[in-house]
Amino acid sequence: MRKKILIVDDVIFSLLYAKNLVGNRTNAEIITASDGHQALESIKKERPDLVLMDLFMPVMNGDECCRIVKSDPTINKTPIIMLSSARKEEDLKRCVEAGCDDFFSKPILKIEVFFEKLKKFIDIVIREYPRIPIDAEVDYFFAGKEYKGHARDVSEGGILLEDSSVPPQGS
Repeated sequence: MRKKILIVDDVIFSLLYAKNLVGNRTNAEIITASDGHQALESIKKERPDLVLMDLFMPVMNGDECCRIVKSDPTINKTPIIMLSSARKEEDLKRCVEAGCDDFFSKPILKIEVFFEKLKKFIDIVIREYPRIPIDAEVDYFFAGKEYKGHARDVSEGGILLEDSSVPPQGS
């Protein structure tokens, strides 16, 4: 079954960056929220396998949301990694006191370290190469014959082609 990750951030750039980073390197379903109140609703409704949540947000801060989640026996097993550009000791202390499972500094620059942290809490495959979704009609050749298909995604390691014709077995 496909894992579900909730990413919570009120800064659209940070939200989209994290969503694309995680979405393009894993097969997890990504859901998003832009404040702690929306996050709490999503956690109750969607039951994500992992939450990545910003500390400072409007309506409800991440530590407040985390505290509520960790005190609710129906959802308190949900792992929460707090994300913050704040580097003050008291901010980290706030996250720990709220019961978060881990902490990571924004911006997410140490990508491999970030994914290792995720793997501590959720069993997902991390792709070596990011996959970029595309939808393009392509012509390609195989064994001297021309075919038409659709490119669905591309990465440094290859391209996913979708074609209704059946290529020869073993090709």
